[in-house]
Amino acid sequence: MLEKKALWRQYSASSSIDMHPKLKISFCLSARAILVSTILAVMASVRGELIWESSVQEFERTPEDGAVEAHYGFKNIGSTPVTIVRIDSSCGCTVAQTDKKTYLPGESGQITARFSFGNRKGVQRKVIAVRLADGTEKQLGLNVSILEPLTVRPGLLLWRVGENATPKTVQLTPAKGVPLKIRSVSSSSPRVSAELHPKADASDYTMTVAPVDTAEKLSTVVTIETNYPPDAPKSYPVQVRVK
Repeated sequence: MLEKKALWRQYSASSSIDMHPKLKISFCLSARAILVSTILAVMASVRGELIWESSVQEFERTPEDGAVEAHYGFKNIGSTPVTIVRIDSSCGCTVAQTDKKTYLPGESGQITARFSFGNRKGVQRKVIAVRLADGTEKQLGLNVSILEPLTVRPGLLLWRVGENATPKTVQLTPAKGVPLKIRSVSSSSPRVSAELHPKADASDYTMTVAPVDTAEKLSTVVTIETNYPPDAPKSYPVQVRVK
């Protein structure tokens, strides 16, 4: 029996793993990280949490639009209610609000932000900060490019009564870097014709406009239809007068 116990102690000693000190530290750190992750996951499962459909929205608009409105949808995927205590924006030109303060588990809502352009042009970046009752904060982005996509010169064509009905030319120049195409040009009067002439590289266009005659006074509009901005294509008027 004593021999068996001696053999067992010898076997146990020979089969044990002598871990290097550095490996022991690495193992302890890994175990601690797993423990922290587990605790955080458990905490997330027992509190309210908002998941956002899109936290950054981008728009392309012209100065004439004056303003743009963005809608940020969200849902409480947690197990407790979520309360929004404050909504701030990075600029007084941007006003954001929500329909109510508290959202129950599984409930959806949205924040509406309205950005008024004023005299602003170019790329504008606004931030909306949503603060919750648990002390957390979500930042939403609103990026707007305010461009005059097409320059139309001149914007008024004039003939005198009795003058030769010679065609006049309008220069149509898209802004640099803007993927604008002119779809069509049309006159609101049968007494005026309009014809579009794109350049070979489609970098810009000319348009010729002419009345059928100048025997009597006339006031009408030639409309230029474009494909830009993609979500709200803009048209441009050219005034035509015979007087």
